[in-house]
Amino acid sequence: MLDVGCGAAIAAIAAARAGAREVVANDTDHAALYMAGRNAEANAVTIRTDPTDYVSAGRLPPVDVVLVADMFYHKKQAQRLLNALVHARAHGCRVIIADGQRAFAPREGVEAIASDTLPVSRDVEGVSQREVRLLELTSE
Repeated sequence: MLDVGCGAAIAAIAAARAGAREVVANDTDHAALYMAGRNAEANAVTIRTDPTDYVSAGRLPPVDVVLVADMFYHKKQAQRLLNALVHARAHGCRVIIADGQRAFAPREGVEAIASDTLPVSRDVEGVSQREVRLLELTSE
């Protein structure tokens, strides 16, 4: 399992706790990877951290599942990410995307798995609540 743009590795930790055989927390931010390692340690799970910029490379490593959370802010980066995810999907990978209705999140070729409306900071988000969707990439 690969958590792309892992930040503090919440999804990676959840996958490890759920029994994933191997979990990789990927982020280009070294501070995020440090926190990912600390959080995994605090939660008594084993994950591997990886600083590789797979999105810019356009290809993700071969894994069974890719998780991506809230990474569709910027058009160019979002398109590169989507291209890498579509490539992974075409090679048999299950791709799950958590999205807070960001402007450049995929709208086609995905199936909604779940959604919920959550309170958010108006100062940060400009709204007091945001719909968060869990999507599975379906098209190749």
